[in-house]
Amino acid sequence: MPEPAARQGGLELQARAEELWHELAGPIQRIPRSHRYRTGADLEDQLRHLVDLVIEAASSGQPSRVYRLHEQTRKVEWRLAAAAKQGLLRPAAVGRVSRPPVEDDPRDRGGTLYQIKAMVGAWRERVKSKG
Repeated sequence: MPEPAARQGGLELQARAEELWHELAGPIQRIPRSHRYRTGADLEDQLRHLVDLVIEAASSGQPSRVYRLHEQTRKVEWRLAAAAKQGLLRPAAVGRVSRPPVEDDPRDRGGTLYQIKAMVGAWRERVKSKG
């Protein structure tokens, strides 16, 4: 059974992953029809799988699940960058979710994907140092 702090962090991470999914729903719907069923469906599946892996990792607390979650965040980041490079997603939309925080503003935490990557990376390092 994972410690309560990991489960609470998992809930925050799940909320961020669902927020990312909702943030990208509009841009995914604007993918041209000829690519929507391949790229759009794949991207939605990747985001759905990200939410599922957050739930699995938070509920089990196993290091292997945390590592898989880390790999999934990298896959989502790669798919978003590839879709933006192909011109299927607007680069501004991808940049908005993956941007780092502004250094001058302490209230700014960066884009949603950036926050998810930071939280998962910290979680992975904690698991790595324990085991």
